Amino acid sequence: MVKGDEIARYYNSSSYSGLNKFGTSLWQSCMTDKEGMGHKNLFDLYTKNPEVCSLAIMVDSNGALGARALVWNVSECWVGDKEEGSETSFQFMDRVYSIDEWMVAKMRTWAAEQGMAHRMFNMGYNCNDIIYGGKEYRGVKMEVRVKKIYYS
Repeated sequence: MVKGDEIARYYNSSSYSGLNKFGTSLWQSCMTDKEGMGHKNLFDLYTKNPEVCSLAIMVDSNGALGARALVWNVSECWVGDKEEGSETSFQFMDRVYSIDEWMVAKMRTWAAEQGMAHRMFNMGYNCNDIIYGGKEYRGVKMEVRVKKIYYS
């Protein structure tokens, strides 16, 4: 797990493993190589909020990145159509980007072992269906409280 400015490092392709790069979710991520290309503060939402955001990484013996996933400290959540959120706070591992599918499974297993929730489906558009504590929850809405600063 890394936090703060270290997060942005793992969005730069120079830190990626060169194995199986074309066609993998890690190399095709829309956030790859954005820093320094007219997007100076693009990662501020992640890097300036270490209390609520970190990055789980999987690296090889040379330190090259094979997989990454944002981890959020959820402060409130809603299941279904409930109007009020729960008082339950937990960590949520977001979508896993990797150079190989076995890494996605390994990261999700690791998250569950750490007591984290994770997406039921490792796709970009659906983070409302989660697995937490071995149980499936559908239609979940989560809230993360970030600092009130300007984000570009």
